[in-house]
Amino acid sequence: MMNNTLHKISSYIEEKKLFLKNDKLLVAVSGGIDSIVLLHVLHHLKYSIQVAHVNFQLRGDESNADESFVKEVCEKLKIPFHVKRADVKTFAQENKGSIQMLARQIRYDWFQELINELQLKYIVVAHHANDQSETVLQHISKGAGIAGLRGMLPKQNKIVRPFLCIDKNNIEYLAQQLKLNYREDSSNASDKYERNQIRHQVVPVLQSINPNLHQSIFHTTNYLSGVEVVYQSYIQKRLNKLIARIGEHSYKAAAKSFAHDAFGLNLLFEWLHPYGFNSEQLNDIYAHVKEGSSGKKFSSTFYQVFVDRKFLFLEPIEAKVFIYKMVDKIPFQSIINQKNIEISYAELSSVSFDKKNQEIYLDAEDIQLPITIRHWQEGDYMYPLGMLMKKKKVSDLLINKKIAKHQKSNLLLFFSEEKLLFVESIGIDERFKIKDTTKKIIKIIIN
Repeated sequence: MMNNTLHKISSYIEEKKLFLKNDKLLVAVSGGIDSIVLLHVLHHLKYSIQVAHVNFQLRGDESNADESFVKEVCEKLKIPFHVKRADVKTFAQENKGSIQMLARQIRYDWFQELINELQLKYIVVAHHANDQSETVLQHISKGAGIAGLRGMLPKQNKIVRPFLCIDKNNIEYLAQQLKLNYREDSSNASDKYERNQIRHQVVPVLQSINPNLHQSIFHTTNYLSGVEVVYQSYIQKRLNKLIARIGEHSYKAAAKSFAHDAFGLNLLFEWLHPYGFNSEQLNDIYAHVKEGSSGKKFSSTFYQVFVDRKFLFLEPIEAKVFIYKMVDKIPFQSIINQKNIEISYAELSSVSFDKKNQEIYLDAEDIQLPITIRHWQEGDYMYPLGMLMKKKKVSDLLINKKIAKHQKSNLLLFFSEEKLLFVESIGIDERFKIKDTTKKIIKIIIN
């Protein structure tokens, strides 16, 4: 059975074209059974791999023991090991965010940095058929479009999931046959988390109806992946004709186009769901469009929709204060607020003062890491270029520049030790401009 399972995994990798034998891979390893088996399977199949482990420090000594365990496994297998420690609980409290969401953001941002730095091809994660079932059921419980129903993709950008074709029983069998040790995460037993409630309470009931639940859902999601390609092709062509941009992040569309289209609700869903609107809101918006009523406003976390008699308007809400990134290592690259941000060190000879380009140059001497990237908030101030002795509120500078309200909410600010380095649409702080004495430069690119 072990050889059959290994053959199944190997065939799935080839069928889905997940990666090639000569591709260099970064394997995400927590220390739990799933990722430890993944690590050993890829090593057994003779892939070129390196390991990344994130210690979120959520379980004290237990988290540190996980890190030590993964490090020892890598040393034994002679596999390069990389670790990142992040106090995600404190970070979540400071920013009033979800620990799970912030942990995921930190993890995948760091993985992306690693593959860029080490010139690796893909990030390999251990999501399996059981995880897929739980994901799909979770999406169904909240209302989902076709993308939610097809669940996780085997290959999505730089992330690959070679274990989606096998279930937990296969993984446990492999661990037993290979005589592998692994760590148990105590949080997996708690029903505090929504996914665990589905795993412990919903899945067993469905398995009593269909013992092959996970394989059935796997085949369904595999089929829906193909259906989604055709569906999205049609939807995107229609949306491209219906939606017009009226600002940097604002849009409008003729209401009657949705009311008269046989797929009007589908079009609304695919347009607005990515902006955080839920199924109930989308049904209400569609009902107002069909009735031809106006004056109604709907809000998600960061966006709002105005229903007019003729048009639907989508605009950002004034942004909540949120620290998007803590840049503790340069070079840095990430997508933030739908913008590609790159930070690197540069030579003085590379400086260009062409205002048409997107490059910002700062004197690195007084800039201490981490660099914080966040939205504007009331009370922020800076010393505008050429005004060293004149402190100005960023809010006043934005008014002077006639920056629209919805644009303000999307501007990014860069800080070092609470000192403002640079504001989009405003410019750099006088204190960090390039001087005659400048020796080291930090370059920021925003696209």
